[in-house]
Amino acid sequence: MMKVTIPDLGSKEVQSKSDKELGKAITEGKGKMKPVKNLSDKDVHDVVALIPELCAAVSLRVSREA
Repeated sequence: MMKVTIPDLGSKEVQSKSDKELGKAITEGKGKMKPVKNLSDKDVHDVVALIPELCAAVSLRVSREA
């Protein structure tokens, strides 16, 4: 099994990326992440738009658990 470190989507590293950079990482891959080639432009846009929503949901869940 590969050892893979997945960056926190809420991290400055991820949040500082442009939508174009995030889309490129999805469609072309990055590091050990393989590309996802069968997505339409709209699908990529939708996945990128979902990232802030996922961060908010995780943040809310963590604050409720505290």
